[in-house]
Amino acid sequence: MDKIENLLKQGVKIYYIENLNIQWMSYLCVHPKNENYFIFINKNDEPIRIYRNTIYKRFETRIRKSG
Repeated sequence: MDKIENLLKQGVKIYYIENLNIQWMSYLCVHPKNENYFIFINKNDEPIRIYRNTIYKRFETRIRKSG
């Protein structure tokens, strides 16, 4: 399995289930002042700052390189 940093490219969408609804967020970048955070854009075009370890715990077992 690849590391998340190798799979995240600007514009890559991550889908997840929240309150029985499919949600998504699009990767934007690593936080410019703190590399421990990733910045995503949600479906409402609002920025979301997520701690690096949270991404690992939540998504690492589910992220696979497509194609």
